[in-house]
Amino acid sequence: MKTETNITVVWKRVGYSPMVITIPNDLPSMQALVGGYIEPVPFCSETSPALDYITNEEGRLLELVPSVITKEYGSLCGDVFVSALDPERGEQRSLTPEETAEALARLTEESYEP
Repeated sequence: MKTETNITVVWKRVGYSPMVITIPNDLPSMQALVGGYIEPVPFCSETSPALDYITNEEGRLLELVPSVITKEYGSLCGDVFVSALDPERGEQRSLTPEETAEALARLTEESYEP
């Protein structure tokens, strides 16, 4: 399978509803979405174990406002997006339509509005 140049993710900005966007599949673009170094946090999906929340690694230290409150991890601070990991390549890939629907539903449910 060829590396995807662009990937489809679900992005949750602080104070906004989650949205489906397409971004370049590179580290600088991912860092720009979360405003700093990225940290993958498992999404804990029973149907798609490859999903991750991608957060700002220093979000709590920088006292960023939470955008999502999860049952598993508590608050995820700052802007967050959900993507999927291609385990064979060790890089992010686009969400499938089913994964996109699950991510939108979960981020809507877990959304924190300050």
